[in-house]
Amino acid sequence: MNYSYRAFLYQKFLTVSELFDNPIELRDWLLTFLFYFFLSSNIEDLILTDKGIVYQNLSDQEAEEKYKDFILANKGYFLLPSELFSQVSKSADEDLDVRLQTIFENIERSTATTGWSKHFNGLLSNLDLSADLITKDQRLKKIKACLQFVAEANPAPIGSYNLQKSLSETFNVLLKFFRPKSKDLLGQYITPKKIANLLAGLVVDKTKQNPVICDPACGGGTLLLAVKEKYPKSIVYGQDNNSQICRLAKMNCIIHGLAKWEFAILTDDLITCDKFFYGPYDIIVADPTIYTNLDETDLIFANQERFMGLKVADFGKRLDAFTVLFTMQALASGGIAAILVYPGLLHKDGAYRELRKLLIEENLVDTVICLPSNVVFHTQLNPQVLVLKKNRLDKQVLFIDASKEYSPVRDLETNKTSVLDSLTNEGVAKIQSVYHNRDSQPSFSQLVNLDLIKKNNYLLSVASYVSRLT
Repeated sequence: MNYSYRAFLYQKFLTVSELFDNPIELRDWLLTFLFYFFLSSNIEDLILTDKGIVYQNLSDQEAEEKYKDFILANKGYFLLPSELFSQVSKSADEDLDVRLQTIFENIERSTATTGWSKHFNGLLSNLDLSADLITKDQRLKKIKACLQFVAEANPAPIGSYNLQKSLSETFNVLLKFFRPKSKDLLGQYITPKKIANLLAGLVVDKTKQNPVICDPACGGGTLLLAVKEKYPKSIVYGQDNNSQICRLAKMNCIIHGLAKWEFAILTDDLITCDKFFYGPYDIIVADPTIYTNLDETDLIFANQERFMGLKVADFGKRLDAFTVLFTMQALASGGIAAILVYPGLLHKDGAYRELRKLLIEENLVDTVICLPSNVVFHTQLNPQVLVLKKNRLDKQVLFIDASKEYSPVRDLETNKTSVLDSLTNEGVAKIQSVYHNRDSQPSFSQLVNLDLIKKNNYLLSVASYVSRLT
């Protein structure tokens, strides 16, 4: 999606946002209405393409009698013509909030016999369109503004080959508009596209045909879906500790066309849950935030077998450390993982050193990549990519310094100020090439023997092994 269209969407977004005091509420409303548009368009597109009929012109009775079974068999859910976004968005009904709530509940109920109910349960109806905190007029104004925004987003028309692609891109662009500006929004991030593409490229293995893929801190699902593109026949599992974010991840999977058996999204906390799904997983990817927002009392896990005897309370709230621990146990034999971690994990003493020692002694560390600072939404630290492989035979670790492979990103609001840096396309290609070929290049990459890493206090920071030329 080009910059001018993103800028157009952003200006529309700013107009709607003036009606909302709570950015989280705005996010949930806008993305749910876009998803509702997708569901409606999907049915209209199906009937037009397969039957040559304009579905919205049918009566509810005719649609139910002639096409309900066909739609349920092909899409897994059902909407009457009167329930379509195209019809509702033109309505001046003063009970529009009640009508929409009923429509959302009807959509969810329609999935009961199709196997989609586990994905749709609460997906739409959990959006509170009848909050008592605002007046009826305020509520209707918000609803109509959201409907208008989605209608004017102008994705590809019904019957177009690009309809699903256009909507999935719009969904992900909207997710980016809600980037966090403080630690109060921890756990609600998305992975920038270049970072997602990089990590997805790192876990490509031609020997894996139908891998089981996991993201234990999936957020809105962008990273999980980037890996899914590399493995079209795979099954993907995601988890996040925020139920609303899990709703968005499910919507994202559905909009991207995943079948009901191809994905599962769970609401749970990586640290406190007894067992995340069941594993093991052939591929694990993760972009955890640096810190979890759990209470201190939730971080007393020293005696739990799942944390391998480490004094994990010493990690404090470092979610990246817990993600690595999870990966060490959940990764299948021959499996591969690519995890974003942060500098302290690679050089600090105490529990961090013990974690690194475990990683090295078990020969799990394949590659460490230092990325530029300010390339993820939630911190200006240099994120590091830790690539782990189970049962590898290589006795060397590849270190890559990609800290200079970036370019500024224009701010959609000012069109000038850089609010985020981005990996360059050339940088992504260079990293992936060096990684897959395991090349040593002056001032960029270096292969290091495990014995040297052990002698060096198990340090895994890239700067310890790759000399930077300034």
